[in-house]
Amino acid sequence: MNKSDQKFFLVREDVLPEAMKKTLDAKEMIERGKAESVWEAVQRVDLSRSAFYKYRDTVFPFHTVVKEKLITLFFYLEDRSGTLSELLRLVVLIRLQHHDHPPNDSFAGTCKCHPIPEYGWDDDGY
Repeated sequence: MNKSDQKFFLVREDVLPEAMKKTLDAKEMIERGKAESVWEAVQRVDLSRSAFYKYRDTVFPFHTVVKEKLITLFFYLEDRSGTLSELLRLVVLIRLQHHDHPPNDSFAGTCKCHPIPEYGWDDDGY
């Protein structure tokens, strides 16, 4: 199967077959240095080596396949000209200073606005 034709699914851990769970445990032991070899890791989790090799390249913890990191930020901004653009400028500067990507790398963001009743805005944000 071509890599571009592969489909991926997000599945809860409790529905995975035991061999897949043990494969994930064994891979983690090897990555963290708690086992020095595949043989040692599979022995510790009570898994056959053939099952380990069957699943090792097909099952991954969610955090290892996520390409983007998402964060949610909440800000209360005053209704003054330039406040939002200054905030976005600072976010981009912080991202560039604390990330390994070059400045011309793409950057995507989402902004969601909520009405603030104490400022007299209605549910539509006006």
